[in-house]
Amino acid sequence: RYGYNEWGELTTRRDQQLEWNAQGQLTRVISGNTETHYGYDALGRRTRKATYGRHTGHTARSRTDFVWEGFRLLQENVQQQGWRTYLYDAEQPYTPVASVTGRGESRQVWYYHTDVTGTPQEVTAADGTLVWAGYIRGFGENAADISNSGAYFHQPLRLPGQYFDDETGLHYNLFRYYAPECGRFVSQDPIGLVGGINLYQYGSNPLSWIDPWGLTGTYIFTDGTTYYIGKGPESRMYDSMDYRIGGRANAIQFAHMDFGDDKLGFMVEHRLMEKYNARYSPDFANSERISSPGKRLYDAADAKTQRKVNRLANKLDSKYRASKGC
Repeated sequence: RYGYNEWGELTTRRDQQLEWNAQGQLTRVISGNTETHYGYDALGRRTRKATYGRHTGHTARSRTDFVWEGFRLLQENVQQQGWRTYLYDAEQPYTPVASVTGRGESRQVWYYHTDVTGTPQEVTAADGTLVWAGYIRGFGENAADISNSGAYFHQPLRLPGQYFDDETGLHYNLFRYYAPECGRFVSQDPIGLVGGINLYQYGSNPLSWIDPWGLTGTYIFTDGTTYYIGKGPESRMYDSMDYRIGGRANAIQFAHMDFGDDKLGFMVEHRLMEKYNARYSPDFANSERISSPGKRLYDAADAKTQRKVNRLANKLDSKYRASKGC
């Protein structure tokens, strides 16, 4: 049984009751005799979750605090259990390669083995012992946890950018939550129909498309002297303006478009940077040393996808040019 409120946010899921704040963030889930509370920072990143027994006071049964590197999970600290720091592939920023766990003076390294999308399939210890293997279905649902040792191993990473919450079964996807059993988000896309007509869609093909933030995009802006092309949600564009041109008020032209898919955004960014020679032009703040996966993705794409990317890049450029004087 599923139920929604007037804002399109899931409020009933099986035996769970979900509560949301005015920013569209999930704040509490009640399930049976337990309830879980969630907290967020000013950028919308989840910084803590805590589970309580209902009607048993205000002492948390468990609490996890999260540390972020930009919009990528860097570390989690679990109450009375220790911390875990994640390391990622340099060219695939949401593909984990290892994690380091610690408590007190002890440290241990674990290695991740992922599929083509960056979804973990296995985790091994330094000596090669298999400590976790998942049977991840097409849209991210894990059908089974397997361990050679028979002991439980905490491995919450799922589809790129997603974190599995065992207290609810949902995947935290930075700006939204995702229900793996039905392959869709539990709230609407914050940017509305700009991201596509399906407001709950993760991706049309999860084997080739990923959405680590739950919303994606490409942008371009200038103050007349400095130009920049970037990748990310609209809020990131404004942060970039603050850093590069002293704020949005100084921008004389800018445009942002969301494409509902992370890889598509990378490819559009690549094509727009190629069009303006942004990596090498002295007018652009883009660095030639930065290696974006956009070129590799575009070169490997089929002709139909390349045409779509070119069309979207031209559309974004037209929007940018038309913004002059607005």
